[in-house]
Amino acid sequence: VSDGGWAGVGWRGWCGWCGCVVGVVCASVGQWAGVGCGRRGWCGCEVGAVWAWATLVRRSLAELQPDDNAIEAAFATYIEHHRAQCTVHAELFPGALEYLSRLREQDYAIAVVTNKPEQFAIPVVRHLGLDQFASVVIGGDTLPTKKPDPAMLKHALDMLGSTTEQATMIGDGLPDLRAGKALKIQTIGCLFGYGCPEALRSEGADVFWHKFAEPESR
Repeated sequence: VSDGGWAGVGWRGWCGWCGCVVGVVCASVGQWAGVGCGRRGWCGCEVGAVWAWATLVRRSLAELQPDDNAIEAAFATYIEHHRAQCTVHAELFPGALEYLSRLREQDYAIAVVTNKPEQFAIPVVRHLGLDQFASVVIGGDTLPTKKPDPAMLKHALDMLGSTTEQATMIGDGLPDLRAGKALKIQTIGCLFGYGCPEALRSEGADVFWHKFAEPESR
């Protein structure tokens, strides 16, 4: 609806919460050689909030058995590293800029809702120029809960002054679709992003895009 609804927007780039956290942490504890990340393939939206780092690091570095102090110190180093490089490889999906421009011309209200912590999400949004379209950015640490809990979406709608009847959730991950469905709003699943297309199809959405703003033919 041109006077209300909001849409999520997507960017692409290295997750940063998988291989990157492992590399920096291993380097910090001085034991990089021979250690691999057993969690490659996890989407950033699944583990992108700060609360998840300890589990991710412990699973990835189990063979090193680092103590709590070493993990805490290493993660502090990682935070500084990721803050400096989180925008380096980020770029918009093809077609995203044009789609957002059309929404703005039609007076849609837009929010970015991501499980990535605000300290990383906001710089990425600004780097990509999304702040000219999205008036609200909700990060993984904005609220006590994260997607797939629908509270983030409801909070975004409240800040936009919009309602669930006017809203659409666009995302490429299961948490995106599940949050949207839990709030009973329209969902659009992006089959070209980080999420597994088969898993997205199994979860179900009102519409699937095979390219940005290009619905697949049924």
